[in-house]
Amino acid sequence: MYILPKLELLDGIPVRIFEAGHGDVIVFLHGFCLNAGTWEPLYTELSKDYKIIAIDLPGHGFSGVIPGMHNLDEIASWVNKVLRKLGIEIISTTQPIDTTNPAGVMQQKMLFMFGEMDNALRRQKCMAGVK
Repeated sequence: MYILPKLELLDGIPVRIFEAGHGDVIVFLHGFCLNAGTWEPLYTELSKDYKIIAIDLPGHGFSGVIPGMHNLDEIASWVNKVLRKLGIEIISTTQPIDTTNPAGVMQQKMLFMFGEMDNALRRQKCMAGVK
């Protein structure tokens, strides 16, 4: 089964996203010089039991280039914005994080960002209850 990608705009930049299935969400992120199609054999099969999301990172596949985006902090922040736009609010990893490689650094940065946003949401809800 082929999953047709969609093109979304985030801050005026096109983002290619493959999204299919229902249930718990699995997000696929590709490596340098690859694209979301790298994961096609996996997400086609897994979409039978899970909701899958595969994103072309900036400047890869059919996602646009973002001028000035040159490091993993900026890429992690961008992925965070894309996932938030798609309604993803909580993430976890399924493997140990090895920060001696770029994939591990990216995982660590995303977990930190989502943790900060989760804390901000909790604080906001608590403060609303105090008033």
